[in-house]
Amino acid sequence: EEDDLVIEPSTSKVGYTFICWDYNFDAPLKSDLVISASWSPNQYIITFDTNGGSLSNNKLTVTYDKSYTLPIPYKVGYTFTGWYENNNKITDGIWGKTSNLNLKAKWNVNTYKITYYLNSGIIDSSRPTSYTYGITKNIPNPTKTGYEFIGWTVNNSSQKYVDYQITNKTYGNLELVANYKANVYTITYNVNGGNKLTVTKYQYTFDSSYTLPIPTKNYYNFAGWYYSGK
Repeated sequence: EEDDLVIEPSTSKVGYTFICWDYNFDAPLKSDLVISASWSPNQYIITFDTNGGSLSNNKLTVTYDKSYTLPIPYKVGYTFTGWYENNNKITDGIWGKTSNLNLKAKWNVNTYKITYYLNSGIIDSSRPTSYTYGITKNIPNPTKTGYEFIGWTVNNSSQKYVDYQITNKTYGNLELVANYKANVYTITYNVNGGNKLTVTKYQYTFDSSYTLPIPTKNYYNFAGWYYSGK
């Protein structure tokens, strides 16, 4: 009734803390009115277990009924597949839980591509064309006629590796470029009764141009050099 005091009711709201009513309950009632409550959304803490990965901050404060974005962790050799509460995947959205939450990262191990640049060499057909992080693989050495293999350069590095091994710490796609050094061969000349040459042995590099000496022999015309086959 008019001039009566209104008894302050108790109230609650999921995910919120009651602040106050917009009415002075010490004042007598003068007319019909609507009383409204003020609320403050609760905040909760998400704690992240990166499961071997890395994250700049392993805690996130979220507010009830407000949007939230989960961070993305990093782990060498793995692809992040999501945050899980037990077997339930938790994604970005509007926070509707009324408690703190512990989340654990799940990962898939990566498989990487291996590309070979043989530079006219040949290599065993069983060579690996991919590898899985954490698994060791040996890369066979290529061969090239007239050349010595001096190592693979990996992803444009300057270091050369003979008997290259993919270790359990290697990650990322690999480009392997074969490097060779041309062989040097010695030709020994037998003038077959001709006049002695200044030098009887010459060294020549494979795939490089060369000039054979022309010997002389009294009363004979030089007919050419011939390989003995021995």
